[in-house]
Amino acid sequence: MEKDFKAEEWATLTASERIALCRQFAADATRLSVEATDAFRPLYMDLANQWNRLADAIARAGGIS
Repeated sequence: MEKDFKAEEWATLTASERIALCRQFAADATRLSVEATDAFRPLYMDLANQWNRLADAIARAGGIS
């Protein structure tokens, strides 16, 4: 399991690659929320929402749908 988020690698990705990675992170957080305790479920869902919002913003900025 890769645990490090590397900003320098992120910077090399295309907008489409960044969007796909954000969506994957959002899906992962959503899956984790399913089995999370009541205390953590909303936190995982918030992470998922934030990743999706970032993907949407990248798409808007780059004119990508």
